[in-house]
Amino acid sequence: MAGALNNPDTPTVKIVSDQTLGISVDPKVAKLGWYAAIGGQRLTQNAIYSTYYRFRFPQTTIPDTGFSLQVIARSTQSAPRGIWLFKLVNK
Repeated sequence: MAGALNNPDTPTVKIVSDQTLGISVDPKVAKLGWYAAIGGQRLTQNAIYSTYYRFRFPQTTIPDTGFSLQVIARSTQSAPRGIWLFKLVNK
C-alpha cells in the first residue's frame, strides 16, 4: 500500500488535524459490512453496516508523505471484496 501513496493516480484528500471526516459507501458495500483503516490501523473493531461513518482524525502532525486511508469491503469469504485507497495530506 505504501507504493500506492506515491502513485499520482491515488485520490488525495486534504485534511486538517483534529478534523471530523466522513466516509460514505454504496449500499451494496454496507450490506456485507466494511471497515476503514488509517495506516493499517482499523478505526473500529467491528464491521460497519451503515452507508456512512464519521470519525475525528487525531490531533497529530501530518507528515509530507501523508497517511493512507483504506476502505475495505468485507465479503462472505475470508478475502476482502474490495479495497479503496486514499491519501490524506495536510491542507
